[in-house]
Amino acid sequence: MKSFFHSPVVINWAMGFLIRFLRKDEIKADKNKEFHRLDLAYLHTGARRNELLPPLFTWENVYFDEKKILIHGIKQQNRRYIPMNNVLFGILEKIKKENPKYPFEFKPEFVTHKIKKYYNNADIKGANTHSLRKTFGSLLIQEKKADIYTVSKLLGHASVKTTEKYYIDLISDNYKAAVDGLEDII
Repeated sequence: MKSFFHSPVVINWAMGFLIRFLRKDEIKADKNKEFHRLDLAYLHTGARRNELLPPLFTWENVYFDEKKILIHGIKQQNRRYIPMNNVLFGILEKIKKENPKYPFEFKPEFVTHKIKKYYNNADIKGANTHSLRKTFGSLLIQEKKADIYTVSKLLGHASVKTTEKYYIDLISDNYKAAVDGLEDII
């Protein structure tokens, strides 16, 4: 969807609300190395703010041999495994070598404050901590890396209907691309 890359806000007309994703050019490095690693972890997992912080997320949740992490959801107490891509694996491997008690030793309120401060300094309007989660889902759909069902499972939504509610406008463009693709087949 071309408009996603030009506008960081998607208006969900059916549900009547705005959803704020980050554009590719808005995904930038934070000067604080440890905190930037957390930002990247959110972008590569789609986790909610608390799901990557203690006490929900500890070294017991990281399976380096299997290249996956276990997320304990804060909604409905569900659990889900997220495969670690090379970026997330590298981040967690470096942190583990530094021998901290937890992978990310931040308090939730501090994370919210730091991200808000970063967005203000970078002149990114309308975004919040949850925008990192929304960016994860939207990029997977936009770049055709995952279908709506897979995104739903990765985000830990109880139903694919929840995922559709937030990403329906992005999927609509994929429908057109699919039908247009028939021109090459038939």
